[in-house]
Amino acid sequence: MLTASSPDMAKALELFNEMRSLGIKPNASTLVSIVSSGCNDLMSALKHELPQIQSYGIKVGFHSDLRTMLREGAELDSVALLGVISACVMLGRLFAVCMVYSLLIKCGFDRVQTVTASLVNAYAKCNDAASARRIFDSVPEKDISLWTSMISGYVHVGCTIEALALSENLLATSIKPSKATIATMLSACNDFGSLILGEKVEEYAKASNLILDLQLCTSLIQMYCKCGSIERAKEIFERVPGKDLTLWSTMINGYACHGMGEEALALFNEMQRENNNNIKPDAICFH
Repeated sequence: MLTASSPDMAKALELFNEMRSLGIKPNASTLVSIVSSGCNDLMSALKHELPQIQSYGIKVGFHSDLRTMLREGAELDSVALLGVISACVMLGRLFAVCMVYSLLIKCGFDRVQTVTASLVNAYAKCNDAASARRIFDSVPEKDISLWTSMISGYVHVGCTIEALALSENLLATSIKPSKATIATMLSACNDFGSLILGEKVEEYAKASNLILDLQLCTSLIQMYCKCGSIERAKEIFERVPGKDLTLWSTMINGYACHGMGEEALALFNEMQRENNNNIKPDAICFH
């Protein structure tokens, strides 16, 4: 049962009942929004791995499973399915993900890229990279979210070689990357120490006008430090305007990891001078 344990939940239920009293039939998106306010109840239902995945859990005139929703005319849409997939990811329950996939096929959503990307992510988070890859390969025209989900999935399960190979395939396409894609590929390069691919990813970022993004520059510096190219990391560090604590810490730790204690200390002092002690070092800086 879904309980009104918070002000937001109580308000959601109040609006839900008002809709019904006015004769407005809620669709699946409405129901998932209510569940989002009381996510623990959806997760509790999924933990029992019921044959029907629960979409909402309060009995205020409705039964609480997707089959009942379909019988009563509530149309499933991508928003509803994304909500259920997200719950599966939070739980890490492979059986629930498989049930959702069957439902996607039945409802014709297995070719909607946003839904498919979320499903690939869900399988990977449940450590089933093989199923994630089968779904990925089944999509003829992949968008960047699908590529990112599959590469990220390989990184998550520790399949670094596969992540690097898929990254190479993506670099050979004309698809414009997102920041998340580049960060994911750099993570794979870090794990494997692949300097050559890391350099290609940097060129990819430049071509996409993302090279001065603070988060990506931090990832690039970390990658070059881990791949042994400390001078290249320094070049990137020096060209970045408006450095934050994370960027400073990454470069300082890069020096430290290469046994360059004097350079690390000098950079720490420079950070303090340039920012008039406004940037306060954290534990990472002193790691």
